[in-house]
Amino acid sequence: MSRANFAMKRSTLMVFCVLLLAIAWINGVSAQSSPSPYTYATRYDLMGRVTGTIAPDPDGGGPLHYLAVRNTYDPAGRLTRVESGELSAWYSENTAPENWTGFTIYKSVETTYDGIGFGLGLATTLGEVAAGSFGAGDYFWGGLASTIFWVDPKEDLVVIFMTQFIPSATFNFRGQLKNIIYSAMVD
Repeated sequence: MSRANFAMKRSTLMVFCVLLLAIAWINGVSAQSSPSPYTYATRYDLMGRVTGTIAPDPDGGGPLHYLAVRNTYDPAGRLTRVESGELSAWYSENTAPENWTGFTIYKSVETTYDGIGFGLGLATTLGEVAAGSFGAGDYFWGGLASTIFWVDPKEDLVVIFMTQFIPSATFNFRGQLKNIIYSAMVD
């Protein structure tokens, strides 16, 4: 390809890009501020974390409203609460999820990190009482589909529990499993 052809193609491409930008500016293209069919909206905070999602209206103006999820983070940036529910109206990106009015919460899951430390690929308990169901020195990790593994070095015990229940708060298998296993152990 000659330099003249390359320069002509490059200048044509630049004119085309400028034309597209001009059309977008004239039409006022911006982030979605009103609902449209089959469109989901995701809201982010300044740190780039997802703070909320809004699903499209499932019945197009019928009795069902917009399904939504709202996330809350602690000062360290860790996810501490996930609330699932329904919004009575669409909210533009100008309204932060924590300011959504008309948000009916159907399910709320909270996580506390008190007594739990994190390492490379797993969590460990720093204190038995603060961590809840795991003993001091145990290390563990849970998965999306309610799966969990844990190691109890004091009891020389390894547990791997595999399920397919999503979300992981569907059933309280983890707490029940630990009680069943430890109550069945004989010294």
